[in-house]
Amino acid sequence: MTADIHSSRDMRQGQLDILYKNLSPSLLTSVVMAIVVASYAFVQHSGMESFVWLLSMFVVSAARYSTVQRYLTHDNDDELPEKAYRAYNIGALAGGAVWGLAPFIMFVDNTVDYKMFLLYGLASISAAALAGYSASVVTYLCFTAPIVFLSSLNLILSGDDLLFMMSLMVIVYFGLLTLTAMRMESYICNVLQLNAKSAGLERQNLEQLERISAQKAQLADQEFALESEGVWTWEMDTNFVVRSVSLMFQQKTGIKAHALIGKSLLDLEVPDQDINARLRQFQEKLRDRQVLNGFELILLRSNGNRAYVTLNAMPMRDEDNQLIGYRGTGRDVSAERHAMRQLQYHATHDSLTDLVNRRHFYQLLRQQLEMSSQAGFFLAYIDLERLKIVNETAGHVAGDALLKHLAQTLRESLDDTLTLARVGGDEFALLIEQSSLDDAVDVLERMLAQVRAFRFQWEGQSFSVGAFVGLVPVTRTDLSVAELVRHADHACFIAREQGGKGIHIANISEQRDLLSDKDSASVQLMFSALDNDRLTLLYQPIASLEENRINHYEVLLGLKGDFGGSDSAGRYLPAAERYGAMAHFDRRVIHDAFKHFHHFQAQEPEAGLFVNLSGSNLDNAAFFDFIREQMSRYSVPREKVCFEITETAAVNKVDEAVALMKGLRSSGCRFALDDFGTGLASLGYLKQFPVDYVKMDGSLIRGLHDDPVDQAMLRAVIDLGTTMGFKIVAESVEDPELFTPLREAGVAYVQGYAVGYPVSLADLGSVSATAQQGKNPLKLV
Repeated sequence: MTADIHSSRDMRQGQLDILYKNLSPSLLTSVVMAIVVASYAFVQHSGMESFVWLLSMFVVSAARYSTVQRYLTHDNDDELPEKAYRAYNIGALAGGAVWGLAPFIMFVDNTVDYKMFLLYGLASISAAALAGYSASVVTYLCFTAPIVFLSSLNLILSGDDLLFMMSLMVIVYFGLLTLTAMRMESYICNVLQLNAKSAGLERQNLEQLERISAQKAQLADQEFALESEGVWTWEMDTNFVVRSVSLMFQQKTGIKAHALIGKSLLDLEVPDQDINARLRQFQEKLRDRQVLNGFELILLRSNGNRAYVTLNAMPMRDEDNQLIGYRGTGRDVSAERHAMRQLQYHATHDSLTDLVNRRHFYQLLRQQLEMSSQAGFFLAYIDLERLKIVNETAGHVAGDALLKHLAQTLRESLDDTLTLARVGGDEFALLIEQSSLDDAVDVLERMLAQVRAFRFQWEGQSFSVGAFVGLVPVTRTDLSVAELVRHADHACFIAREQGGKGIHIANISEQRDLLSDKDSASVQLMFSALDNDRLTLLYQPIASLEENRINHYEVLLGLKGDFGGSDSAGRYLPAAERYGAMAHFDRRVIHDAFKHFHHFQAQEPEAGLFVNLSGSNLDNAAFFDFIREQMSRYSVPREKVCFEITETAAVNKVDEAVALMKGLRSSGCRFALDDFGTGLASLGYLKQFPVDYVKMDGSLIRGLHDDPVDQAMLRAVIDLGTTMGFKIVAESVEDPELFTPLREAGVAYVQGYAVGYPVSLADLGSVSATAQQGKNPLKLV
């Protein structure tokens, strides 16, 4: 059965390709045969008919050859196959017709020999046409049908029985050739179909290969990108057994691939405190067919070090959607873990000494308070001395080196359960847990002995340092970290002031019993202001009634406001006095006043300063040494400074206080007794202390207009001053009308709002400092 050549355009195209490829040799064969036949006819008859017929054959052959050229040059025409097929069949029909007309043109007689020759030639041509036209039986019939039927007609018309029988044989022969042509067409069509399928499969294979190549290239690019990021690929089965791992794994971790392949991930991880929780989480994810994202494992390198790796993976499934394992990526995060630990370490440790830093120490202290159902630990503050000498003598590089070596020495001598921290430039703190008071004191005494025995060599010089320790037994849990630190710092300060063995143990309960809630809040506020640099100095003028000008300023302690400006800290200081903490604030006032003295003097070159001192510090030799050191450091003229003493805190060692005051007074400083008349100790202090001024309390001044007792007391003090050689300063003078009676009574100086309000150093000398409420306090007459 023949194939349907109209069933497919591709089939028709294939047939045409065969037909047109075979046409040129077929035409050549046909032309050669035509020349032979025409030559034979010409020799036999010497007529022109043979030339006419041969010319017709040339014309038809040339036309058919031109179709070959058009077909080969118009392959982009969508309608070309049908056009070319029609043109080919028409050409074949024309060629066959020329051959079929040959008996009628050249062999017109009935000679049997001639007829046999021609019949033999036409039969040969019809048989030979199978080679050129077998791709299409229609084309074959277009060419051979005219030959057979016209030649048979010529034989029948001859009237000879033999020739008639020969015509029938020709028809039968033609039928056989047609059947052969049909089989050949079927065979060729099958071959074309197979070729088409083969070409299709080849195209599919090529496309598949291209896709595979593209996927491989993409995978290679991805793998390169992953490897450039230090990421490797891996696979494991449903039993967590590693099936494959890329070379990058070995390059990044230093672990051989064969150390993993064939082994379960669960057996490879290095045990640590979190391994059970991690493995349980790992197994749950795999059991639930979940995606692994950032799962961390700890593996062991060949050198014994740990390798921290993170895994990401997706489930792999087969064609039946059954889980067959996991495929994903991994990355060595050991460097990141190390960097993170370094960052955490630097965030919690001092960069110079490698001790715990202040912020982290306070966190540990807070955790200790929160975890302890009942308090039972100790906090110690250690303050070094003489470090400043090292910095000034050998430089800060030497001072830093000393701190580093000393910290290392102390850390190596302490038990691992103790936490030593650096909380300031030359301040350390120690957290002692699960210890008795005697054991805590023993630890601190051994530490002090090490500090005092420590010798530091630097460029041929030998340095030593001392230390003082404040120890706070934490017996309550209702304390804040700030309160504990304040108690420890204060205890350390007392240890320094007292000298001796260098350790002072604070009794928090007794200190808290001495203070009311309001006092506690005041003390906390003052220490908070001290720690956060919210303390400032205010200057209030003191005017001379004799010279009619301002020649002194009292330095007052102020608090910086949240929105600018400042307020007096005077109402909070009595609580700090009762708490025993005035030395902290006296030192701050002295330091700041002397540090800015030349700025003050630039605005008030003729004026001096009155600086307040708490009576609790008068018998403290270290405190007076601090005063001298600050004066020398900032080159403050002694004659420009007068220290005010109040009786709000008792002086424990009066004789030592007097000796210290005389020593400072001999250098040019002056002393004033403040708030005279407010307590019974005033007259005793006046008799014992070498003072140059007595400041009458404002409660005695405000009643001068109508209180005869205040008037009498003022006259008595003035007479006493004349006898003992001190001058009177009237405080809290708010009414300018008092200037005249005070001058007449013998008062030398006045201070109060009528003279001027306390102002900051920046506002000193401004109009607002000397003119208040529309009045000029300097007009004292």
